[in-house]
Amino acid sequence: MSPKDQGVAAVVAAGVAGTVTVADSFIGVWVGRRQVRDQAKVEHEQWLRGQRQEAFVDFLALWDEAVTQLDERTLNEYEIEILDQEDVWDTANEAVAEQMHRDRIPVARAAERVTMLGPRPVALAATAMMDALEDLATGIGAQYIPPEEGSGRGLGMYWQAQETSSARREAFVAEATKPLQTAPDTKQPSGT
Repeated sequence: MSPKDQGVAAVVAAGVAGTVTVADSFIGVWVGRRQVRDQAKVEHEQWLRGQRQEAFVDFLALWDEAVTQLDERTLNEYEIEILDQEDVWDTANEAVAEQMHRDRIPVARAAERVTMLGPRPVALAATAMMDALEDLATGIGAQYIPPEEGSGRGLGMYWQAQETSSARREAFVAEATKPLQTAPDTKQPSGT
């Protein structure tokens, strides 16, 4: 091999080495970016899972408290007799309706947070629970309508609403458990 051929071979070897080095650099940058993006996604999913868990637990606690408070407003025969004797149905009805409205406000706010954090099946289950809470409140409110107006005391409606609300609570817990037990997937969009 002549010295000229050796020089050309050295230049070609240097060019190939440079090209390989540049290609390795681009591959390294691409792999590094991918790792950073995947790590950020996993961290976001972990943060979201924590936010969801907190929102789901808070919602259930407030909902259970509201249901308990509604149960406490169920009239017994003694209370009905007193309301009849003193003819204070209208006052009792207004007071109970106002209190029940105030009791449901924190639950509604917690449901909004659940809806914002998702996922959609959990948000829909929370909405169904809020509907059941409204049905419970309607059943309680019907008990406070004076007997001469034909309320029928609303107990049948209330007991049916209680059964429905229990089923909807179970459905919410089942749906809420799914996203909390699923590992982050870097292939899917965040927040699903």
